[in-house]
Amino acid sequence: MRKSTKVILAVIVSLALFCFFFFLNPLSLSKEPKTVLSIAVLMLSLWFTETLPITPVALIPLIAFPISGILKFDQAAVNYIDNVIFLFFGGFVLGLALEKWDMHKRIALGIVKITGTSPNRIILGFIISTAFISMWISNTATTMMMYPIALSVNTLIENNYKGKGKVKNFSLVLMLIVAYASNVGGVSTIVGTPPNMAMISLMQKSFSIQVGFFQWFVICFPMVVVILATMHFLLTYILFPNKMDKKAIPRSLITDEYLKLGKMSRQEWIVTIIFIQTCLLWIFRQPISEILSDLNVPLQYVFKLPIFRFETSEWIFDKWLIKFDDTAIALLGAFLMLIIPSGSKKSFMIIGIKDLKKIKWGILLLFGGGLCLAAAMKESGLMDLIADGIHDNYANSGHLVMIIILTLVAVFISELMSNIALVSVFVPVVGTIAVGMGVNPVLYCLPVTLGATCAFMLPMGTPPNAIVYASKKIKLYQMTSAGFLLNLVSSVLISAFCYLLVDRVF
Repeated sequence: MRKSTKVILAVIVSLALFCFFFFLNPLSLSKEPKTVLSIAVLMLSLWFTETLPITPVALIPLIAFPISGILKFDQAAVNYIDNVIFLFFGGFVLGLALEKWDMHKRIALGIVKITGTSPNRIILGFIISTAFISMWISNTATTMMMYPIALSVNTLIENNYKGKGKVKNFSLVLMLIVAYASNVGGVSTIVGTPPNMAMISLMQKSFSIQVGFFQWFVICFPMVVVILATMHFLLTYILFPNKMDKKAIPRSLITDEYLKLGKMSRQEWIVTIIFIQTCLLWIFRQPISEILSDLNVPLQYVFKLPIFRFETSEWIFDKWLIKFDDTAIALLGAFLMLIIPSGSKKSFMIIGIKDLKKIKWGILLLFGGGLCLAAAMKESGLMDLIADGIHDNYANSGHLVMIIILTLVAVFISELMSNIALVSVFVPVVGTIAVGMGVNPVLYCLPVTLGATCAFMLPMGTPPNAIVYASKKIKLYQMTSAGFLLNLVSSVLISAFCYLLVDRVF
């Protein structure tokens, strides 16, 4: 069958699914929820069949929702300039700088020297390091740090491995594991990913329940260890075994390649300093903010110095310096890369304007489309209908069944919308259901929050998924098949740990 014929058939199937949900309305939804569901089905079908490039499909919400009256155009468009989009941009610039000046090769070779050259040990090393970093900074920032390093290791292995086995499977798993370990690792601590902090805030505001760091860690850290171990086994031995020779890549090759890099150049030092500064600010953003908040030095004292002739009542730290977030930190790093001279004939600045052409701009639009779809699901009431349906059908099924259902719903819905949006909308509803049933709200809200971060199937499921999908080493059907199995496994493990431990800890 010719490619053009496949494209036509896929478009016909996608439109047929849209018409089925919109005109036949099998779920008997009202106009607005029905419209949003039909558009979501259309987008998913086009993405899954890869009929069209992902970028134009991501623009469908920007056109469809204003026309259908679900969202005003400005309400839809604002999702495409969300602060997370700029966080992506800043991270991409940092990655470009590492790649341009070969710093990613130095880091990658250093990791391989430590973990060894066995393919599965390399993968395990990336799982451990990525998950550990993600425990303390956002999963998006973690992926931005580890992605260029993993890409460099992939290139090194692909160019030098001469033995038997499936090198492409190794490359595929290494890319997937950077995203998946970033997602799962962030579950371990309350600061690991924004949905965790959102749930804690909602628990306190809506239900007067304090969730402490230790309480969270006792439940989630052992669960994360089990999920990561299961993930490593499934990806490397069941789904995509590489069957590569353990000693086909001699350690001397890694050492020789590392020595070829020589001493670090001026450009490498600049990139390294900015990169480390950005990572440290990501890691210590919260304690730095608290320290500055305590200092609270008023600007009026500064401007009373003889060199100034005016006064102000503004406060230095309370009013502005403590307001920086992950996005501002990423943009600061990108800004420094763009304005600091490199001292090299290769490029006047560390990152030049021409280098920005290499950024995966389509991924930024992809994430904007996901955010727009999430806003429409909330605005149309589709999310509330899902919650009501769960309550009506499963409220009398027992706590374990209810937890499993809620976790599965959270995992699979977060494939379509941002996890922070899901937690913000869904957790208050689920908590209210729990209170009405006389159940500790944490028992239902915690698995929903954890499940929202464990979306492994689609690029738009989480930012890390989108970042590694941009490597072009992953086919959509590969991410979907692996992600579907991991979605189920993680849902079962999350449900089991929450069911067994929440009432004992809280």
